[in-house]
Amino acid sequence: MTLFNKSRYLPESIDSILGQSHSDFGLVAIDNASTDNTEAIMETYLDKDSRIHYIKNPTNIGLIQNWKKAFTTALNLYPKMQYFAWASDHDIWDKNWLSKHLDALDTNSNASLAYPITIPIDENGEKISVSLPKYENIHMTKYNRMVSVSTQMKGVGNMIYGLFRTQSILKAGIHPYCIMPDRSMLLEIALNGSFLQIKEPLWRRRYFNANDSQENLSINYQDFLVRQRSTYFNGKAPIHTYFPTAWHALRIILRTLFNPKYGLHDSLLGTIGGLLLLKRRRRELQKEISYTLGMIIDKLKP
Repeated sequence: MTLFNKSRYLPESIDSILGQSHSDFGLVAIDNASTDNTEAIMETYLDKDSRIHYIKNPTNIGLIQNWKKAFTTALNLYPKMQYFAWASDHDIWDKNWLSKHLDALDTNSNASLAYPITIPIDENGEKISVSLPKYENIHMTKYNRMVSVSTQMKGVGNMIYGLFRTQSILKAGIHPYCIMPDRSMLLEIALNGSFLQIKEPLWRRRYFNANDSQENLSINYQDFLVRQRSTYFNGKAPIHTYFPTAWHALRIILRTLFNPKYGLHDSLLGTIGGLLLLKRRRRELQKEISYTLGMIIDKLKP
């Protein structure tokens, strides 16, 4: 569980996790230097439940590094961990979320990820009419699966909060250091297994300043990228974050070509996936190039 200045919603989120019908799990909470009442709330829960492990970062390390730390800390605490899920500090989980997801993965050995139907709610917990895409590739061959994730995958912001097999995360790399890291990671995880959606509403996702047309994203694509650069990297975004589409494609191609974990077949599929991704998102790539060139020209002006 990653925490950052959402103390208003934190107790409800934690209670929904601790109240799972399947109770054999650990809750690792990594606080990214919150300045609200988060620490005090976590201290009270530490006294109540031995399954909780709480760490507070002395400084804000950015969202991506905090997500990485949540996984690596959990793996150090539970070296034999078979399954893992990231959790937020403001969403709400149905009491059968974990049991249903474990059943789904146990009965579908080819699946690397299971995730539920999402119920979108606002700041006050009221259901809102945000249109959320659905996606799965459970019955596809590996080739068709890679074509599908490269050309059709949507709703990654919901899928990333599903239940993963630990090994699939380790093989694909833990939340890569780039814009839209969930999309990049899921693209590679598809090489290792399929994605399954449980046809039950088991998770209430809280949207802030949501609108009816998008998943809480700015209408302007570049505004969205600027926000991610600020949130994910804590003001120290690398140059490739200005070209996320090209970087996602290049990453999957290079990782499958030069990673000894992948054979020739997977390397070919990774290359095909990267090229198809560039084709699918060519408009976004054009916007990224145009925006960056415009920024450079503006800086060169006297």
